[in-house]
Amino acid sequence: MPPPVARRHRRPLNSAHPRITHSTHSHAHTSRQRSLHPVHALVSTPQPPIRVLYDHQVFTWQNFGGISRYYADLLSALHTSAAFQPKLSLLYSDNAHIGETPPWKDALLPKSACKRPLSARLFRRYRARHSAAAMNRQHSIAALQQRDHDLVHPTYYDPYFIEHLRGKPAVITVYDMIHELYPEHYLDDYTVREKEQVIRRADHLIAISHSTKKDLVEIYGIAPAKIDVVHLGTAFSPATCPPASLQLPDKFFLHVGHRGGYKNAYFMLRALREIIQATPGLHIIFAGGGHFTKNETQLIDILGLSDRVHYHEASTPSLVSLYQRALALLCPSLYEGFGLPVTEAFNCGCPVISSRTAALAEVAGDAALYFDAKNIVSIQETFTRVLREPDLLQSLREKGKLRAQEFSPLKCARETAAVYARILGRPTHPF
Repeated sequence: MPPPVARRHRRPLNSAHPRITHSTHSHAHTSRQRSLHPVHALVSTPQPPIRVLYDHQVFTWQNFGGISRYYADLLSALHTSAAFQPKLSLLYSDNAHIGETPPWKDALLPKSACKRPLSARLFRRYRARHSAAAMNRQHSIAALQQRDHDLVHPTYYDPYFIEHLRGKPAVITVYDMIHELYPEHYLDDYTVREKEQVIRRADHLIAISHSTKKDLVEIYGIAPAKIDVVHLGTAFSPATCPPASLQLPDKFFLHVGHRGGYKNAYFMLRALREIIQATPGLHIIFAGGGHFTKNETQLIDILGLSDRVHYHEASTPSLVSLYQRALALLCPSLYEGFGLPVTEAFNCGCPVISSRTAALAEVAGDAALYFDAKNIVSIQETFTRVLREPDLLQSLREKGKLRAQEFSPLKCARETAAVYARILGRPTHPF
């Protein structure tokens, strides 16, 4: 049997309570008065809040990351509106972002709380059924079956929810088309199969960039009218999270996130080898994406950069400090669905140097300096210019701060809320 769960830990299902203000009129009006004062005759019936059910998926497998931060910010924003009642079907999570989001931060258990249900022998036999992931999945199925919601917004592409919709509309956010465009990096991954099933079944899709929408239409033949573009927003900034006190080099470029495959970090490192070696005190810091693998460490050694290239963990306070003190953020990726580190850097006053891929150019606009990610000479010329022209970085810093204003969590939440309301045939409530 699964470990007993205290009743209070099931609060995520109904944690956001509607706050509805009813207005009443105590005076009766004659028909003549109504004709003279038509405004008084308009008695508005308050609409019940739109109940949106979000599931466990991304908060189960992601401890940090852009997707889970997107949903945590969205839940937080909708929770402040009387017109919405966000519900989260989640019991066990180690995710830092939802762990900081009221009211759910006090209602969740760490995944380690999913204890052994029986003897060690039976635990080994039935561990898949009693893992945190399995328990969260069952919790989401139970929430779907309760039908105490108007709309479902699963947080990733597991199609488990489809058979439990029972007529309730489903919205899916599509983050990118990386699995479809770079299948060689995901040979044993079943994401594409499940993703296509979910995309075709969804009542409506949200793409996080026009680039992603274009790919959706071209790859899956989805009707453009079925897709709304809602850019991500981020509250990530020194104002919302004080920076950590870190010992860092005086002069370094920063890369955030995964490094392999289409992220193109190794190609960039090879291109910059001579510039790094020829520039005293210049370092590269890779934040997040996991510690260097054995192969990565060997490559760094072969390039002669072991004393100039470093890994740093990517907690939110650490990232704020890294963004603030970096010469610039490096984005050498061959493809992105959005490029959340770009907006994070803008919010922290960090200049951005980026490949000219469609989504990155869409997000950064004229606030970034671009290079050809597949051209060594282009990369070298761009970085040489940056090191020789300090005024260029200051100009990019100022442009980035202005550009950041276009990507707020509140704007993202408002546009997402408008999608929900339209699907349900309800009026859009500003908040």
